[in-house]
Amino acid sequence: MSVFGIVCETNPIHNGHKYLIRSAREQGAEAIVCVMSGNTVQRGEFAIADKYLRAEALIRCGADLVLELPYPWASASAEYFSRAAISILRHFCDTVIFGSECGDIDLLKCAADAACSYEFKDEFNAKISNGVPAAKLYFDMLEVCAGIKLSSNDLLGVEYIKTARHLSSHIDFRTVVRKGDSYTSLEISDQSFPSAMSIRRQWQEKNTENIEKYIPEEALKIYKNAIEEEKITDYGMLDTILLSFFRLHGGSDFENIAGAGGGVANRICEMAHKARSADELMELVKNKRYTDASLRRTMLYCMSGVTKDILEDLPKEALLLAANENGRVLISKNRKRDGVKIVTKPADLDMSLQQNILMKRIDSIYTLLFNEHSESYEFMKRKPYIAK
Repeated sequence: MSVFGIVCETNPIHNGHKYLIRSAREQGAEAIVCVMSGNTVQRGEFAIADKYLRAEALIRCGADLVLELPYPWASASAEYFSRAAISILRHFCDTVIFGSECGDIDLLKCAADAACSYEFKDEFNAKISNGVPAAKLYFDMLEVCAGIKLSSNDLLGVEYIKTARHLSSHIDFRTVVRKGDSYTSLEISDQSFPSAMSIRRQWQEKNTENIEKYIPEEALKIYKNAIEEEKITDYGMLDTILLSFFRLHGGSDFENIAGAGGGVANRICEMAHKARSADELMELVKNKRYTDASLRRTMLYCMSGVTKDILEDLPKEALLLAANENGRVLISKNRKRDGVKIVTKPADLDMSLQQNILMKRIDSIYTLLFNEHSESYEFMKRKPYIAK
């Protein structure tokens, strides 16, 4: 059986995701496994809808199995995000397919090979010692290797391929050209594929009629029900949570937290006393050195206790979020060999693992972001969506 893997956030699912799933089928996928971010996403934000709802939407739109990309890797930089995702997918699939701006898999493979070379690493280490910001330097050097300007999904693709090389995995990689608006676009255009960010903005404002045609029909009802039942994330509730937390702490409280060094934590705590909202806090703290996404990640890490050593590890367990019959067969096969342990129910997670302690903490915060308040441990009681 040819099994394709997809790394995604589906925050929320839209026509672009459906297009990628359809492309996988057209290229021979007999089963599709998705590794999807949980209740937080890579930009360091909470997801617009909870992980089980988003996983169900994926199954209804053609995926066979949805596994959680655990926190904190789901809210990490491209390197850690990709390493964790591929470390899970390698046990299930022979091919990983992803969208990219360039649409040239050979070019991305060449860039990945170059980035794995000793020459690249030596040049990087030499330049970073001169005070050049690491993320920008790495990105600039990759663009030189690729010979073209790379965008965010290109970079993720390179990291997927690098991880497979590092893990000695024989996964094949394919890419399709990412269509539509830039992922940072805030406005709905006439494109068939608007950005997920613009869709989230419309949903926050409950303008569902503006975006219905951009959501796959199979998933639309799920999301509309979530809006009616007030199960869509209310980001405004994050203001009090964030500001209260950082006003009650000082920078020295976060000495071992990933990304909080170099005075970042001090600056966040100081500005929390001046800011009146989470967005204003971002504006007060960010600068050329600290991007919006990296700061949001750092704030999540401070709130939940994420240290760099956990990011450098790999997931030992992954939670089953949704499956159909094909997916259940894939899980059964995986349980017979070594790999990441797939856990069916949150109650069965090994709570001696730091990754599960962190996930439990961040999920408990997430439950505060709905108008219909939930118990802090709601997600420890949930069950996967199983299609009949």
